[in-house]
Amino acid sequence: MIFDLVKIFHDRCDYIKKILVLIKTIKSKKFGGFTEECIDSSTTYKTHDNAFIFQLDNFKNDNIKKEKNAIYYEKK
Repeated sequence: MIFDLVKIFHDRCDYIKKILVLIKTIKSKKFGGFTEECIDSSTTYKTHDNAFIFQLDNFKNDNIKKEKNAIYYEKK
């Protein structure tokens, strides 16, 4: 099932710039991330100085600490 969701995500979001991802888990945890770089299915890291992740449950915002590894793509 998770691989089906990953495929759907990539079918809809690959090669689009400025992606905001919102996730709600089955345990109702809410979080997400943002990047201005295109998402794709290659297996590589990409650099992005303004990428960030966040939690909605406690309103915590974390900047990516290693900008050169801000985004990782893994082809499934």
